[in-house]
Amino acid sequence: MGMSKAPVKADDLPAELLQDIRALIEAVRRQTAAAVNVGLTLLYWRMGQRIHTEILGDERATYGEQIVATLSRQLVAAYGRGFAEKNLRRMMQFALAYPDEKIVVTLLRQLNWSHFLALLPLDKPLQRDFYAEMCRIERWSVRTLRERIDSMLYERTALSKKPDELIEQELAALRTTGDLSLPFVLKASYVSPTMALVGGFEVDRVIETTPTALWSKVKKSAGLTKDEFSDYYNGSSNAFGIFIKKSWYFETPLALQCLRKKLVGFHPPQSYRYVSMQEACLLGIL
Repeated sequence: MGMSKAPVKADDLPAELLQDIRALIEAVRRQTAAAVNVGLTLLYWRMGQRIHTEILGDERATYGEQIVATLSRQLVAAYGRGFAEKNLRRMMQFALAYPDEKIVVTLLRQLNWSHFLALLPLDKPLQRDFYAEMCRIERWSVRTLRERIDSMLYERTALSKKPDELIEQELAALRTTGDLSLPFVLKASYVSPTMALVGGFEVDRVIETTPTALWSKVKKSAGLTKDEFSDYYNGSSNAFGIFIKKSWYFETPLALQCLRKKLVGFHPPQSYRYVSMQEACLLGIL
C-alpha cells in the first residue's frame, strides 16, 4: 500500500520558486495588455480614417454631423459607450493628425491611446511630432509626456527656432536613427519649469495598498483619469497614497538651489521627505 504524501505548507514553499512564477505571470500579463493596446489603438486609427473618408465623399456640411451621431448610436448599442460620439471624433482627429499608418504602427511600440490623447490638442504638427518621437525613444509615461508638454520643452529647444523644412528633416532623422545625440535634443532642458518650490501641505495620512484599492479611494478627487492612474502604476502590485489636510502657496517661491543648501539630504526636484518644524522655520514657510 502506498503512503500518501502530506501537502507542502505555504511556509515550506521555496521563496525563489514563488517569486519566479509570479514574475512569469506578470510578464505575460504586461505583454498581453500591450498587445491589446496596440490592437485597439490601431483600430481607433482605422475607424477614424474610414469615417473621415466617408465624410469627404459628400459635399453637404450637415452630412458629417449626422453620420457621426448616427454611427455612434449604432456602435454604442452593439459595443458599449467606448464608441460614444465624442470618442469617434477623437478617432477622426487621430487619423487626421497621423495620416501615415506606418508612422502610427512605429509609434505604437511605445505609445498607447492615452499618449495620443495627450498629443492631439497640440495644434502644430511639427511640435506634435517632436513630442511623439521623444516619447517613443525615451519611453515616457503619459504623465511624463504631459509634464514635458506643460513645461514647453519643444519651445525651449534650438530646433523650434529653425525653419519648418529643417525641423522636418531633423525629425525625420530622429525617426530613422533614434539618435538622441542630435544637437536639438541635447539643448532641451529636462528641468522643473519653475525651478522653485511654490507651496506646501500638511500630511493627513499615508496608506499603502493595491493600485485598485487606492483608485477606489481617490478617483473622485485625484484630478486625473483612470488611464493616467493605471499608466503610472503599470505593473506594480503596491501603491502609496499621501492624503493632505491643508495646502498653501508661498508669497515668494523658494528656489530649489536654496533648498539644497538649507536642507540636509534633500535633492529636489526628485526627492521627498517630511520637513521638521525647525526646518520649516529656517525656510520661512511658517
